Amino acid sequence: MSEHNRFNEIVVSGGSIQDIHNVTTLRESYVCERNGNFSDSRLAAEVGSLSVGTLMLLPAKISRVDTTGMRSPSVYLNEMRDLSGGRKCSRTEVKFGQMSIVDSAARPLIDFVAAKYMHRANVAREFAASCAINQRFGERVSFQPIGFLKDANGRSGLLTRYEHGVVTLDNILWNRAATSEQRKSAISQAAIWMAQLHDHGIIHGDAQPKNIAYDSSGRSRYVDLESAYECTSGGLSPEINKLFDVTDFTQSVEAQFNPEELMLFIDQYMNAQGGRYPLEEIELMEAMASDGKESPFD
Repeated sequence: MSEHNRFNEIVVSGGSIQDIHNVTTLRESYVCERNGNFSDSRLAAEVGSLSVGTLMLLPAKISRVDTTGMRSPSVYLNEMRDLSGGRKCSRTEVKFGQMSIVDSAARPLIDFVAAKYMHRANVAREFAASCAINQRFGERVSFQPIGFLKDANGRSGLLTRYEHGVVTLDNILWNRAATSEQRKSAISQAAIWMAQLHDHGIIHGDAQPKNIAYDSSGRSRYVDLESAYECTSGGLSPEINKLFDVTDFTQSVEAQFNPEELMLFIDQYMNAQGGRYPLEEIELMEAMASDGKESPFD
């Protein structure tokens, strides 16, 4: 009897996200080596060198997946489409499902996961940015990374633990059934989300509604971090880098926000920000005017 059949009661019946033929563990020396834009050429090369069908688990202290006692584990990644609720589609392919790690010598390990496929350099960068953000916040505010993948098409992937109850901002703003109060609450949370990230010295780099998330208790979740960078990097001042992030967001929602909502976002951001490089209201006004937009302060 195959190992899959022995454990078929714990493996969901959805289609395979990808077949896993080999399981390895990342060496500690590769974890979180980074520069100002969180790129890590050594880790990217390690991810790129994986053979097709390989899952490289992160060390247990990071992934919270402990395979101690497993002699020759088999891994099954099966898709569960209902887990994608509350996560709008984007150009980066993400698949949600169940990870089952089974072995005849130990109890099976079951987790809900998300597999995000992108260039190996972006896989390494998102992982490094996630580590930095969690370290600075003093708690886990990004999705917990589990490991790296290489699929049959040669694409690299980042495997993270799925969290129930996490909603992205676009699911509120683009929902016709959302009330005015729900929209205002979501916009306020988005402003706080950005201000807190900036206060910890990090620029998101792709701040748009689908990348702004929070959990069921209203706490921020930082996702899609492959474009993130230090606010002091790139040869520009921290204030300019922050302005880029804020105006990127306001441009992405310009067609959906009325002037009152835009004003709410900016007010909430200004009230929530702190840190070493706070923005001045006049800087935001001038930045928006330079983009050819009428200032919401007028």
